[in-house]
Amino acid sequence: MKPVQRRVYIATDDPSVFDEAKSKYPSYIFYGNRGRANSASLFTRKNEDSIMGVVTDVFALSKTNYLVCTFSSQVCRLAYELMQSNHLELGDASQQFRSLDDIYYFGGQQASPYEVLISSKEHDLSPGDLVHYHGNHWNGYAKVEKLNTNRKVMAPAFKFSSRLLTAPMIGAHGNRSEFIIDYK
Repeated sequence: MKPVQRRVYIATDDPSVFDEAKSKYPSYIFYGNRGRANSASLFTRKNEDSIMGVVTDVFALSKTNYLVCTFSSQVCRLAYELMQSNHLELGDASQQFRSLDDIYYFGGQQASPYEVLISSKEHDLSPGDLVHYHGNHWNGYAKVEKLNTNRKVMAPAFKFSSRLLTAPMIGAHGNRSEFIIDYK
């Protein structure tokens, strides 16, 4: 079986990332534009070329199979949102990402639960427990609050995963089905 050729699209405001990526991963093919990275500086980011570069990057990122970025970036969150509209190509793309810093959010949203994957005896957290995820602290830890308690703790972020919620739905003909929302 022939090995898969790894292809990575890079969208950055730091042009040195291209050289670093090529030196660390010589067998990968990298896409992106160093000129767009240069135009993203604070001094030029409002000119037409820079804005078109951001738009190009957002659309290119939204067409990837898997998105790795920082959800603290509005560019990243917009690419992720557009990625969801490619459902005919990707199916459910809601889990096709890894944020390097924050959870997905938008202003004014309701809190969504995260599920404990790995127990944390010192924090009284067991697999299957639901927590409010108050944020990743960029040091490997996340602030979480077990549902129905007021106790917030810092625990290793890898021990949690976002949870799809389910709610019963009744169709036009009275048929029950599950819609994703079950907030315990």
